[in-house]
Order: sequence, then structure tokens, then C-alpha cells
Amino acid sequence: MFLNTGTLESLSEQGFAVHHTFFASAELQQLSHYAHTLKAQGHLREAGISKQGVMVKKIRGDAIKWLEPDTQEPLEQMVLACLEQIRIALNHELHLSLHDFEAHFAYYPIGKSYALHVDRFRQDDARVLSCVIYLNHAWPCDAGGELLLYRHQQLVLKLAPTAGSAVLFRSELFPHEVLSAKQERYSIAAWFKQRPLHRPHL
Repeated sequence: MFLNTGTLESLSEQGFAVHHTFFASAELQQLSHYAHTLKAQGHLREAGISKQGVMVKKIRGDAIKWLEPDTQEPLEQMVLACLEQIRIALNHELHLSLHDFEAHFAYYPIGKSYALHVDRFRQDDARVLSCVIYLNHAWPCDAGGELLLYRHQQLVLKLAPTAGSAVLFRSELFPHEVLSAKQERYSIAAWFKQRPLHRPHL
């Protein structure tokens, strides 16, 4: 399982952890095929960042599909069940108070990126841990598309988007960016959330 002893220790001591076999091979093949199908059938929507109620799209170049709790799609149900197991384990092992999570499939066209940002919003502290799971088989080492994680303006992680690789990190501590790539790429992004300590201003 993703949350083995080494993962938990790394997350506790460093604030982030990497695992390279998040799903079994058969599950990865199914999820990768499903993500490609979502894109081919037009189910992915261009993403953006909201600033003062206005959507800003130039910061990021991905298209997404949120996983809804009441989904009837078996593969989406599998992903949600896996994330729920992780939420429960994190609460038990690290004494966190995660009450919920949100997740979506993401697709980056060739040449698209995501500029440096932090996942926890200034006026909404619900997000505690961020997670990215990659679905790209046989990813060439020179294709780009890496996730870069920073701490105190120093690079602490450069992770290629290879199928099965996953990273879990503290949402408020690590500014990060996604580099452009020479190939299309797919992933699942998730955020484990606490009940907001500071309510966002409406």
C-alpha cells in the first residue's frame, strides 16, 4: 500500500513522500485507458484559477474532470475508495483530522504547463495534503513534464510523470510547478482536507 512505513516517515519528517507503485499494473492500464477515453469523448474541461471571483486560465494549461462522490463509473469508484483508505490511514497513523478529500483527472496537451503555485488558498485553509498520481506509460526521460517541488526557494523534488509514480505533500508548505512536455500526459490530482479553521470571505 502507498502508506507504508517509509512513506509515513518521509511525510512526517520532510513533509512529502514519493511512491512508484501506487496502483497495480492492471489498474494503471485501465485508468490510463479511461483517462484517454475521457479526453477523446470531450469530458475534460479547461481548468483555471479563481482570483476574486474571476477565472484566470493563463496560469495553468490542463483540462480536468472532477470525481463526484456519487459517480457510477467503476474506475472512478475504485480511485475514490483508495483515496478514502488513505485518508483513514493518515488520520490513524499521523493523528491528522482529515474529514474529506477532492480529486480530478487531469490532462496536459503537448507544451502546456502549470506555473508556480501553492495548493492551499490564502483565505481557505481546508487543504492539508496534496497528492498527484501519474498515468503515463513508457515516459521518455527527455520528454519533460516533471513536477518540481520547492521548500524555502530550494528545489527538493523533481518527479517525472511516469505511470504509477505518486507524490503526497503538505499543501501549504511546498510551492510547485508542472513543466511543459513533448508528449500529452495524464494524472489524478487529489487534496485531503480538514474542516476550515478560517472561513473564506464571501
